[in-house]
Amino acid sequence: MNLRYHILTEKYFLGELDDVQIRELASWVSGSPEAAMEFKQELKRLELLPPMENSNVEPFIEKLIVERKKRLKRRRVRIAAVCGAVATALCVVIVIPFLSVSNSEKETIIADAVKKPVPLLTKQGSLKEGLENFFASKEARVYVAPANAKLAVVLPDGTRVTLNKSSRLELHPAFGETERNVSLDGEAFFDVRKDPSRPFSIRCSDQTYVVKGTSFNIMSYSEENYSVVTLHTGSLAAHIKEDVLMLTPGDELSIDGLDGEIRRRKVDVGKSTGWMKDNALHFGSSPLRVVAMQIGKKYGVKVHVNPEVAGIMYEGVIDDEPLDLAFKLLSITAPQKIVVEKLNETDYYIKKGIQL
Repeated sequence: MNLRYHILTEKYFLGELDDVQIRELASWVSGSPEAAMEFKQELKRLELLPPMENSNVEPFIEKLIVERKKRLKRRRVRIAAVCGAVATALCVVIVIPFLSVSNSEKETIIADAVKKPVPLLTKQGSLKEGLENFFASKEARVYVAPANAKLAVVLPDGTRVTLNKSSRLELHPAFGETERNVSLDGEAFFDVRKDPSRPFSIRCSDQTYVVKGTSFNIMSYSEENYSVVTLHTGSLAAHIKEDVLMLTPGDELSIDGLDGEIRRRKVDVGKSTGWMKDNALHFGSSPLRVVAMQIGKKYGVKVHVNPEVAGIMYEGVIDDEPLDLAFKLLSITAPQKIVVEKLNETDYYIKKGIQL
């Protein structure tokens, strides 16, 4: 382990990391399985050291310093034993790949590492809990966007994914080894790295989407049993029960699991990713129950819909206006008369309105 990360790990153990150091440590831990393992091993070693007595941390810190100096000395001896071309080759192997990582990739990795833990990560009292949650999530290969923010991740195969708020992406155990299978519950934009020998497969509810090197947006919330996939580039095969539908760029496929309706049409693909750019909700013809669910997620409320209007197909945009104004716009622009009632501070109810 690099001496710098020994120091950061020890400060983490003592609860002394500041925000900048948290990001640095989280970025390193998320950088590779080897780094994650070193981090775990170092924490175990620290836990075996004599405990601190009351608030007197000097003996404890002195012990850490002695241990660190011993490791540094041993490291220097080993490095001195490696000479000439071997030392040069090792430096090239280690340093060049690190330097080749672009700034945007580093930013993505850092965003992944910092956003995935609990939001209290930067508060001293929850540092340990935060990094432990991050660590467990990394091992389980599950990415979950927080309720109030989007999450950008780079998968082990190089595929880039942006998850919308409260969305969950799970990598199957053999991902990156013999296959590239994932499961999604929520909304995400994928830019899949090409690998002809291992097609990229996404499972959403009762559908499976298979791609080889493609960019597309997909929305599939299990609670609403409704999926929409919009293909930007490449090709995509949608496996729906016994059928396979091939999509070409510009195609949008919507599947309603409640009534079994499948709709395919050409669209402006830019609208499908409006949530990534301006935090707006763009609906290209969605059932009102799905619109209500997304509004609820955006504003942190629960929106109930009467069954007699749940299937109304709505098309429009909800920007960043206040919730009451968003509901007024929804009522005005809906193809049928609807009324939104406020039940309490967190619950709303949409029902059929009286036609005048």
